[in-house]
Amino acid sequence: MAPLRVARNTWSDEIKKWEHLKGLRYSTVVGTAAERMKALKTDADIYIINRENLQWLVEKSGVEFFWDMVVLDELSSFKNWQSKRFRSFMKVRPKVKRVVGLTGTPSPNGMMDPLQNSNVWIWERDLADLSASTELIILCRIR
Repeated sequence: MAPLRVARNTWSDEIKKWEHLKGLRYSTVVGTAAERMKALKTDADIYIINRENLQWLVEKSGVEFFWDMVVLDELSSFKNWQSKRFRSFMKVRPKVKRVVGLTGTPSPNGMMDPLQNSNVWIWERDLADLSASTELIILCRIR
């Protein structure tokens, strides 16, 4: 999940650039509802969707959430636990074994803001249920 421009252009461009990713099949899930449904029906290894369509995917598309790993590009856009985006993701979070959060700009509120998200991901799950396959990775670029 990424901002629209990044979902539409950047991720697919990056996949094409790297030799070790050449065999990776991807589908970009953006555009009209019909275009998004067609993209979701495409057989792919990776489905790239913009974060604004997350609520549609979870609540309106009718597609069962089968992904076991989710990459959240611009993790800071998932900070507000009252937002529709956040609540939509938390509905499917128990199905996801691994969440990777990417941020190049830690929040101006301080360096601990990205780390607060890790508490949120664990909050939804029963702590006794956590296994080695459940983790949150936060990649930050600090200038």
